[in-house]
Order: sequence, then C-alpha cells, then structure tokens
Amino acid sequence: MYKQMKSEVKHRRLKPHVQVIKTGCTDRCKMGPIVAVMPKNEWHLQVSEEKAVDLVNGYLTPHP
Repeated sequence: MYKQMKSEVKHRRLKPHVQVIKTGCTDRCKMGPIVAVMPKNEWHLQVSEEKAVDLVNGYLTPHP
C-alpha cells in the first residue's frame, strides 16, 4: 500500500505538497492497514490498496 500511495502521489504531481510516510507499530493490528490524513487527523482503518488510491484521489487535487 505504501508503494501504491507514493506512486499515485507522484503520478498526480502532488509530491511537493504531500508526504507519504511509513510508520512503525500503532498498536492497532486488528484494524490495519491504517492510513492517517493530516492535518485533519482522520484515521482510515483496514485500508486496501484500492481504497488508498481512492483516498489520494478524494482528498487531493493536482496543483499546476
């Protein structure tokens, strides 16, 4: 999922505005994979690769 999200951010030319960061354990194993969207502090649980791409597409728009 990490690679997929990084690829989507790069493809949409959002790299100067978006960081995809891989983290360690969040003590939420049963809810994983987890994606947190900052600065909104929104947490998305049990995220598939498809849902990860949808999150990038839903939250972000390309900048000129």
